[in-house]
Amino acid sequence: MVESSYSAGDYITSFSPGATFFAFQSNRSQKNSIDLYPLEDVSNLHINSSQVLQIDYESNDLVVSEVNLLTWCSNHSSAENNCKTRSVKRRADEEIANSPLEQYFINVFPSGKIVVHSANGKEIINIIQNKKEILGIDSKDDVIWLLDDDKTVKRFNYATTKPLQTFHLTDGKNEDIINFQVLSFPQKLLLAVITEEFVYLVDPSKKRPSTFSKIENFGSISCTVYDQDHVVIADVSKVSLYSLPEKKILCQWDVESEKVKVINDNIVVLDTAGRMKVLLKDAEEPLASIKVENSEILDFEIKDDNIVLAWIDVNEPKFEVISESQLHEQNEFAFNLVDTEKQASLVPDEIVAKDEPESDRKISKKEQNETVQKLITALGEANMNSELILEILLQQPWSDNNIQLFVRDDLNEDSTNKLFEVLAQHISANVDSAGQASVWLKWLLTLRRSQIKVINSNTNKMTKRLRSSLRTSSESLSTLLSIQGKLEMLSGQSFLRKQLASMQINGKDVNEIQDREQEDEQEFVYENGEADDLNDASE
Repeated sequence: MVESSYSAGDYITSFSPGATFFAFQSNRSQKNSIDLYPLEDVSNLHINSSQVLQIDYESNDLVVSEVNLLTWCSNHSSAENNCKTRSVKRRADEEIANSPLEQYFINVFPSGKIVVHSANGKEIINIIQNKKEILGIDSKDDVIWLLDDDKTVKRFNYATTKPLQTFHLTDGKNEDIINFQVLSFPQKLLLAVITEEFVYLVDPSKKRPSTFSKIENFGSISCTVYDQDHVVIADVSKVSLYSLPEKKILCQWDVESEKVKVINDNIVVLDTAGRMKVLLKDAEEPLASIKVENSEILDFEIKDDNIVLAWIDVNEPKFEVISESQLHEQNEFAFNLVDTEKQASLVPDEIVAKDEPESDRKISKKEQNETVQKLITALGEANMNSELILEILLQQPWSDNNIQLFVRDDLNEDSTNKLFEVLAQHISANVDSAGQASVWLKWLLTLRRSQIKVINSNTNKMTKRLRSSLRTSSESLSTLLSIQGKLEMLSGQSFLRKQLASMQINGKDVNEIQDREQEDEQEFVYENGEADDLNDASE
């Protein structure tokens, strides 16, 4: 099973099955191509620029910023096989295993267009045109499964344009679809249709496909096979191990997940903060935790009982490998570590913290009402003007109480999501000077969290970027405060030296003043009758 990935946000990231390739794009608005990193040898994942392949969307009259969904499929090729036809009869598993495995990168565009690229990025293998918009896509080997907005499920071979199978959903057809996945169990294949309240497992093998299992779990975002009788369900706040025969949750962990995979009995989770946890059944604490200092983990894949992960270094991906045996020998993994001395040298020579002066001008009730009406109008526009909305949000009339009342009384679901998008983008880019925007975000998450779609969905990376920015800022705060305190102390000492060097009072020099202070100090009577040992702050 290859989980379909959504390409929103600043990055396109996707491992192929078995981590043979990694698709990456750092900024779609400036670059109409996707880089493909070959990763066949896990013992050497240091990829130089000459090894990187590229899919040029410009040359094929495609726009990479229009990619909505993506996944991979694979096919064992042979001398008799042609990529456009699929008529060779497989005689034995050994023959298939020995033939080369070719992988294909699948992109979903608006208006139901599916483009199948070769793994080297040089050619388009196939274009499938669906009549309806596509809500979800996934694959198993050389078969592509899709769900469109007519709630129709279709099965294609990657090299054909006509569906091999078509059927309409019964359960979930009147609900909003959150995710669509192919679940490959040891002895069967099921389709997971995930809505806000339920996970429907559909058996497509029957003449009339039917619901195999209906799992009630609010806020579900993904479903992963654990073994023949169990699945791992991830929702907006936790990860749960669910028993299909018993129809109940056996255990759960409080993790907000971005992606879930299973390596033997270990549940591997990438959370929304860009860190990873490895969970064990019946164990409350994680078996291991994985992080990248001063960065985030973008994606991961399982390859031959190894975890292959990608993280971002400036604008380039880096790769690491952790074997399953290492997970049982070590419970914490940290990459991109920086020496303390080197980290100190990266701190600017001068850190100045200034509070913005507050205006003494009183805001009239009329001005407050006008500002509220301006924001309501701006949020109601069909073509959202993010700059105008942000300008209104940061104006002076907004107090903490006014913001709370506006979020509580004057927002609907549509304007809530528009407001969150503007705030998330602004705070991610200006996390150290968020100011009043952070107050808006606080009340929006407190009072309207359930209505914010990108939080309750696994198909958007906006919240991941926001969480990562806030986490990085919070981790560096204590260090910056310590440095600021030391700089202020040094500045004060310097000022005091200048005063002592130039100060003369009644013709007495500094030494006489210091002698007098020492005499006065001896005359102090301490409350407990003893002279406490006091550390001289100047030492």
